[in-house]
Amino acid sequence: MLKKKSCRKRKNCWRQDIRKGEYFLGGIEAAGAAGLTALLFYRSIAVSPILLLPVGGMFLYVWEKEILRKKEREFTRQFLDTLQSVSAALNVGYSLENAMLEAEKEMRIMYREQDRIVREWKYMIRQMKMNLSMERILEEFSWRVDQEDVRNFVTVIAAVKKSGGNMAKVIRKTMFQIQEKEELSKEIETVIAAKKMEFLVMAVIPFGMIAYMLVSFPEFMEVLYQGIAGRAVMTGCLLLYLAAFWSGFQMTRIEV
Repeated sequence: MLKKKSCRKRKNCWRQDIRKGEYFLGGIEAAGAAGLTALLFYRSIAVSPILLLPVGGMFLYVWEKEILRKKEREFTRQFLDTLQSVSAALNVGYSLENAMLEAEKEMRIMYREQDRIVREWKYMIRQMKMNLSMERILEEFSWRVDQEDVRNFVTVIAAVKKSGGNMAKVIRKTMFQIQEKEELSKEIETVIAAKKMEFLVMAVIPFGMIAYMLVSFPEFMEVLYQGIAGRAVMTGCLLLYLAAFWSGFQMTRIEV
């Protein structure tokens, strides 16, 4: 019997899907955000290493959350396509095991080798060739991915194999449920897309205002970059901005 754990108790299930190149670019962007903040709030690039943790770290955290969400949504669409392939194979009389083999052939055409669904499916095929039980293979798949759609699929398949129900009909019904959920998710994302854009615009405006003031009224801004009092004011403004940015980010994060 497998020991059931959530992969969220280890590392994020989707973090492994972020390529090193993507992390490198994200790190460059985070360093750039820290450098820009140092120039505008302290008029000194030498301060940027100090801002790497609060500014760069927050930027990288937000960047990672967004890309992880995209990776998970991408996997959901891929999983739905795969279920359609499995369902089609079952409808023409294949067993579940053979239907999964047929689905792998279609996946090789539709997706890249490094895509998560392809890697997971190939691993399950290897397990099948080692004569592991389908229940165990699917349970491990559910454990590795730890996604609601996959968990529901595995639970339903396990129940059908025990009861001897119509596998094709059950998978088709599960597929339709996932499709409905995806459509609802798209509708919700469409509704909040405008709010997210407003948040991004509001996040950029303070930087634009400071840059404009520096270019147009350098003498007026000089007092904010000299002495303890001026730097304390700019530090206070930066802390308020980071707090507002974090609050706005949390409000626009809607899990669907």
